[in-house]
Amino acid sequence: MLLQVGICDDEKEDIRILNDYMKHYEMNYDIEFDITCFSSGNDLLQTINKTPCFQILFLDVEMPGLSGIETAARVREIDMEDVCIIFVSHYPQYMQDSFNVRAFWYLQKPLTYPDIVMILNKILQSYRQSQSKKIIVPAGEEKELVNIQNILYIKAVKYEKNRLDFVLTDHTIQSHGTLLQWKQTLSPHGFVTPCRGFLVNMDFIHYICDTKLILTNGTELPLSRRQAREISDLFTKHMIIYGGNHGI
Repeated sequence: MLLQVGICDDEKEDIRILNDYMKHYEMNYDIEFDITCFSSGNDLLQTINKTPCFQILFLDVEMPGLSGIETAARVREIDMEDVCIIFVSHYPQYMQDSFNVRAFWYLQKPLTYPDIVMILNKILQSYRQSQSKKIIVPAGEEKELVNIQNILYIKAVKYEKNRLDFVLTDHTIQSHGTLLQWKQTLSPHGFVTPCRGFLVNMDFIHYICDTKLILTNGTELPLSRRQAREISDLFTKHMIIYGGNHGI
């Protein structure tokens, strides 16, 4: 996943620290940031007026010219309702004002790396939920619209060429196609291949035990020894960022 991030602060050292924290986060989590830095609210707004492209904005509150609060208000006026705005400031008294521009969070300087991990995890979880997607699954001569978040796993049925079972939270769809095709579609949404013949939604993995995946509904799925380390690492990162779906 690639997210566009803007950092706006008149203090170069604060920009450097935050930028370093973001890069460190990239190295430890399955995410990529395209970061653009600005030294004033006016510079940021000039860029946004040309191309409103940011998903995340870190705004210093006290800056020469436009304050962070004023900058955020202008951002909201440029049809950027979904951007996550995080204010950073030495001064907690501006926190109440941040609510008027629907700030996602208010962080107090000096920033720490745990602060950034906490807020980015929250943002990514919120962003992923907002990007909830539906797919069309062939079901015999008909087609079914399926919410990706409701798929536990997909299984290739043995001895039946291109036969797939989509196991959902409330029913199973008998479909056709290849797992490779669906892996390309669903991997960005947290699906992994624990062994040949299965594609599993990590939201529904309860825990990993030797050569098995235990799902939240008690289902046990095979895990190849060759894939075990990679799946375990991916699952750990996934849980740290997104948590799990334990609603079944």
